[in-house]
Amino acid sequence: MNLCLFQGGLSSGYKKLVADKGLQDETYTAESVALIQISRTAIHNNNAVQVDAVAASLNSAECFVLQSGSTMFTWHGNQSSFEQQQQLTAKVAEFLK
Repeated sequence: MNLCLFQGGLSSGYKKLVADKGLQDETYTAESVALIQISRTAIHNNNAVQVDAVAASLNSAECFVLQSGSTMFTWHGNQSSFEQQQQLTAKVAEFLK
């Protein structure tokens, strides 16, 4: 895995911005619900990015890991590659544990 990005932030500047603007803090935590999109952009360039946990985030060319607390589900788009389906989703799920 080359890149894994989560939503939110932990810095004091981010926390102050959220508090000042009265925004909901959507920082990733292992206890929350998170949808991770797994993309393969080149043979050795794979990305995992947290996206909004809604059905509209899914697409047929990618694979996804849905984490809800300690439970994980995988979703494989019908146009995703075998490597994405088997190897990359397993690596992401293991990383999130």
